[in-house]
Amino acid sequence: MGGNTAFHRQGTRLLLQFEEFSLDLRRRELRRDGDLLTLEPKVFDLLVFLVENRDRVVTRDELITTFGMGVSYPNRPLRPASTRPGRR
Repeated sequence: MGGNTAFHRQGTRLLLQFEEFSLDLRRRELRRDGDLLTLEPKVFDLLVFLVENRDRVVTRDELITTFGMGVSYPNRPLRPASTRPGRR
């Protein structure tokens, strides 16, 4: 999300735009080239969390604590849930 990322306020809406995506935090919507993408609530929350913390490294343990509901996972790479919104 480097230089192509921008926040916009439109009325009461807060939009984050990056590449071909638009993330509407108030409506809890993710759009790709204007098309609404269906996200599970937890996936949307993860995306928002990563966007809100985009200026720092988010650790695996922090993700598990925040989104894993205390479940203990083996020490292996996490599957990239953030790739799901881009799939059609």
